[in-house]
Amino acid sequence: MRAVTGVGSLPFTELETALDFVFETCPQWPHLPELGAGMVERGLGSGSLASPVEGLPLGFVKRLQSSEAHGVKLQLCGPLTLSLCSPEKDAPEHMEALSERIFKTARLWRSQVAGPGLLLLDEPMLGEDPGPLKQLIAALRAPDWKVGIHTCGSPPMGVLRALEMDLLSFDSVRYMHDYEQGGGFEGQVLWGAVSTDGQHTGAVGSGWVTPACGLALRDPAQARSVMAQVAALAEA
Repeated sequence: MRAVTGVGSLPFTELETALDFVFETCPQWPHLPELGAGMVERGLGSGSLASPVEGLPLGFVKRLQSSEAHGVKLQLCGPLTLSLCSPEKDAPEHMEALSERIFKTARLWRSQVAGPGLLLLDEPMLGEDPGPLKQLIAALRAPDWKVGIHTCGSPPMGVLRALEMDLLSFDSVRYMHDYEQGGGFEGQVLWGAVSTDGQHTGAVGSGWVTPACGLALRDPAQARSVMAQVAALAEA
């Protein structure tokens, strides 16, 4: 059976409810936009790169310590996407500061949880210029941790392979043709094989199965339905 996990954002308005949800699979730290914990906002530190990085909430860490989970998935917004959303994007050495902030956050988060784990940089705005991603991914590698990219757009496979990363998470509902035409990926794949509305399914190979993207724009009942479909695909 393939492993199952989520992508990132969820529609819940209570942290405990969200934790109950994510601990039904390989637990992930959920982004909860309804509680002001969106991916970009967390990555930018409330809009200022000078803000101190924040650790994982103690409730999540304690839940993980007391669970029988054999791993954890963490996801951070990548530097390319953050750079386009930051009010400081025109500042000198901006990209270097973003990468350093992501590195410090990942190091802090990993110090709070035991591996093995998956660490994904979310890059919905990934294009043909990988910027500092290769160097950042190399710096983020650690024993028992696999590092890679999640992208919800068409995956530029040549760019992604050149990053020499361990993981690729992509929308296999919409972009399987682009993945295959681009030559595929030799590392572990997280197949985003169920659309977030639950109406469409995509290809699934070996590795992991996830929704195509985050579920924050759906309601809790829809989110649960999508994850049930993900689990069914993983068992098929």
